[in-house]
Amino acid sequence: MNKDKIPEEIFELLASKDYSNLSNHERTLVNKFMTPNEFDTLHDTIYAFSMADDALDIQVPQLLFPKNDSSYLSKILNYPIPTYLVAAGILVLLGLFFVLQSSPSSESDLKDSLEVIQNGTSIANDNYPEDLVFEL
Repeated sequence: MNKDKIPEEIFELLASKDYSNLSNHERTLVNKFMTPNEFDTLHDTIYAFSMADDALDIQVPQLLFPKNDSSYLSKILNYPIPTYLVAAGILVLLGLFFVLQSSPSSESDLKDSLEVIQNGTSIANDNYPEDLVFEL
């Protein structure tokens, strides 16, 4: 097979006809670049791929609301959201979750927090909240 600069016309013939169905002019052109056996082998390969492609015709599900629908709800549901905005929203939600988790959960915790705020914390008297004391 002469692989140098095969004309586009030969590729079109490979996709549409086998060697026995070529006209005399087309056979002359093909013979300059490949043998009839090579042409038929390539044609069969291309035909097999096209049949497999047709067999795998996958239907894409339609959107809940068609894109050409001009209703307000359709515009909202089909609005493209950039990835960085989704990531930022998730981070904000996680931050809120952790802030709400660390807030005082019972009345006694709230009273202890208010007492520390009102009375202050004196370093001289070793009157620290236990949560702030740690050993090295």
